[in-house]
Amino acid sequence: MNFTSSSITAGMQCPKLYKYKYLEGYRGKATSPMKIGTLTHKGLEEYWLGKDLSDALGAIHAMSQGEEWGENKNEKDDWWDSDEGRIAYARCRAYIRGYYIKYKDQDSLQDFGKDPVTVFTEREFTFNLNGIDYKGKMDVLIFNHALGEATVIDHKTTSSAIDIGGSYFRRLPLDIQLTIYRQAALEFLKEQSTTDWDPPLPRVIYDVVQTSKSVPRQKTKKEGGHPVKKRKDETDAEVSARKEANHETLAEFSERMAKEYTSDEVYPWRYVRHEAMCTQAQHTQRLMELEEYVNLLKNTGFLEIRNSTSCGNYGGCAFLDICLGASTLDSAMNIEKLEDLHPELEGKKSTWISYNC
Repeated sequence: MNFTSSSITAGMQCPKLYKYKYLEGYRGKATSPMKIGTLTHKGLEEYWLGKDLSDALGAIHAMSQGEEWGENKNEKDDWWDSDEGRIAYARCRAYIRGYYIKYKDQDSLQDFGKDPVTVFTEREFTFNLNGIDYKGKMDVLIFNHALGEATVIDHKTTSSAIDIGGSYFRRLPLDIQLTIYRQAALEFLKEQSTTDWDPPLPRVIYDVVQTSKSVPRQKTKKEGGHPVKKRKDETDAEVSARKEANHETLAEFSERMAKEYTSDEVYPWRYVRHEAMCTQAQHTQRLMELEEYVNLLKNTGFLEIRNSTSCGNYGGCAFLDICLGASTLDSAMNIEKLEDLHPELEGKKSTWISYNC
């Protein structure tokens, strides 16, 4: 049995949830934030492969429309053609455009100078530690051939306010995903012929993009609009017509979003990179804790426990009606059964680019 950061996280959230998802193969259907995160990740992948902005925007367009892009064939999702989807797509373009402008002259590759470096994206891994099989996929793995060091970049999208001193970043030494990624990168280093027998603990950098909930709005005078107030003797229909005429078009909304995400002065915290500092002792302790919890997840009796304190997490558990007896796994409209227990792991070879090699 394989364990991923997602499956262990589900198990910690609720043992019964783990059983539904990773033993029986049921999942809540993809939500709009999940789709936005996936599309944004695709654009960031192009960035780390050294592609230019037009390539990145082309990649996310292909993904949204189910078109061929490189070696990948994407499935069409009609949601992107809905009003909500088109607005979300405009936001995603802004996220990627702003990311390029923010980091094109200050990315992490500059830390290595002229050292030979290989950058892997979507790097899948498997390793066994103390009898437990772990697997997963790192967004970015940077290998410095000269120093025998590795850096993991983990992309995150969040609508939450980003505060460097807040718990969002302070908790990262305990993060399940980053702990497993750090160990996976360490296992990678041990396999390299140029690496010392006892390589240093890899760096892990949280690469956060703050997403927006903005939608097309009434244009202000500064934006060439005319604020609408009901006139005397004006009908509701006439007011609505003037409001519609003063409403941002999708193109105008896209332009506004692009400006918001390329202005550090106005929105300095749209993009944050934060190194998740962790000592060897902290890393080892967290691995031991994960090992103990994985052993619990192997206990079928433990998996019958329902953790009611987690029912409202992340907008509400997709399986709540199942636990309440109001629906069944096969009849619930918001749940689907998957053949692959870990669909995020596609078994594809990692793409990569090397510098100074």
